[in-house]
Formats: sequence, structure tokens, C-alpha cells
Amino acid sequence: MSEIKHTPENEETLVSLQPHLLSFWPYYLYFIWYIAISGLLLWKLKVFEQWLGGTFVGVFGATGITVSLLAVWWLLMIVPALLFSILKIRWNWVISFVILSSIGTFLFYQFDATLKMLFYATIGLGVLGLILSDVYRTSHKYILTSFRIITKIGFINASTRSLPYSKITDLVEEQGFLGKIFNFGHLFPLTASRMGTGSKTAEVKVGTGVGAQKGKTGAGVGIAIEGGQSVIVPQSRTYYILYGIPKPERIKQIIITRMREKEPAYATETQTEVLAEKLDLIIEKLDYLNKNLQ
Repeated sequence: MSEIKHTPENEETLVSLQPHLLSFWPYYLYFIWYIAISGLLLWKLKVFEQWLGGTFVGVFGATGITVSLLAVWWLLMIVPALLFSILKIRWNWVISFVILSSIGTFLFYQFDATLKMLFYATIGLGVLGLILSDVYRTSHKYILTSFRIITKIGFINASTRSLPYSKITDLVEEQGFLGKIFNFGHLFPLTASRMGTGSKTAEVKVGTGVGAQKGKTGAGVGIAIEGGQSVIVPQSRTYYILYGIPKPERIKQIIITRMREKEPAYATETQTEVLAEKLDLIIEKLDYLNKNLQ
């Protein structure tokens, strides 16, 4: 069990968890892309150069072929980063890879590097990314105690969230295709302040316009229609929810049980049961004393 610092009195650690290995498959697939495509381009580099030489690029000679392959390398670097940034809603991915591509291009021309060197460097980047992705996964710690849920990460900057069971208003479970096969999933503890949720917006915009100008005079007509709908959905960072945890149904039942124990009605019910048991004991003792006196 993980050590918890600054624990309330009588707090007990119930379960300590980390994300399942396969729950971070998008990160692994992202870097496998760089390894696979760069390896393919290295393997067929001569073929690509010959094919480009037979197109209009060949008119510009070796320089045209080199610039074209360098543009392909830029697409290899930027397009996946752009898609990943959109999916994760974090633009630092595409910004980082634009910077890396710019540095690679600078070194390519400054030190007379070859295209093979760039592709080998991209394969190395992919391998390093796979290693760091798993380090990032294992840096997630989820701890269920008798009073609260603690989620924390210590990859580069430490971040910790402590959520008492009494603050949870709803608990949402999500399982993807792989999650159903290998029994892992996400749990979103939601609060009244909407912690653990995000919004997805769908918008429709239609516009048309007509304009005419003659000399210094002009006239125009325009029509625009705009509409949209926003939906609140369970969504948060991996270190603010229970992301990709093994056996999510079992963990969900533990949390639900603790949530119920923190409800005022449950406390009243428990006290009533305790008082009833004590009353039964008193009645039994009185009956026993009455029998002895008789």
C-alpha cells in the first residue's frame, strides 16, 4: 500500500491502484507510428527518390527531391501531433513537434545531415516516447481510503486531488472495447461543482452574401444562420479521475459503499440499529433478573 502523508485520524488505506498497461494505448500507438513510418521510409528511401525523380519534382534535380522528402518528414512529424492535440485538447503536443521539426531542419542544413539521419532520429524519438509514456502511466497513483479518494501524479510536476466520499454526487463508469476484454476502465467521481466533467459543443453555421460595386457606390446583402448545442459529459485529466483502473466494477462498489456510509440517512439508520441492539440487551438482562428474583 502507498504511504499517505498528513492523514486524518483513523484513516485507513483500502486500495492502491495504477492505470492498466493497455489503458494508455493511444500514447503507445502515437509513438509506434513514428517508428513504423520512419522505418518504412528508410527501407524504401531509394524507391521514393526514384519515383520523385520521375515526377515534375525531378525537374529541380537532387535539390527538389531532397526538399520533397523533407516535406514528407514534416508531415510525418506534424500531422499525428495535430490530431493527438485535437483529441486530447492539449496544444502542447503540436507545438512541441513543430519545435522539434524546426530544430531537425536547422541541423539538416547547418551540418549537412542526410535524410537517413533524420529518419533514424525519428525512430529514436519514437522509442524514447514509448519509454516515457510508460513512465507517465506508472507515475499515476490512485488511493482509496476510508474517508476519501486520492489521485496524484509525479511525472514532472506533482499534482494531487483529494476528494471526500461525502462530496461525490455521481459516479460514472466507462469501458472501451479493450477495457471490456481485459477488464479495465475509467471511473469519473462527479461533484456538485461539476468537477470531473467537460463540455462538447456542436455548431452549425450557414452564411450567404451578395455584393455589387460600381464606381464609388456599392450595395450588398447578406444572410447568416448560426446555431449550436453544448453537452456536459464526464471528462477530465487522467490524474483527476480513476483512469484505466483494473477491475473497475469492484472499485465502483467500494466507492458506492463508502458514499452510502457518509450519507446522513445511513448514519441515522446505523445509530438506530445500534440503539435497538442495546435495547434488546437491556430487555434480556431485565428478563434474566426477573426470573432470578422469582
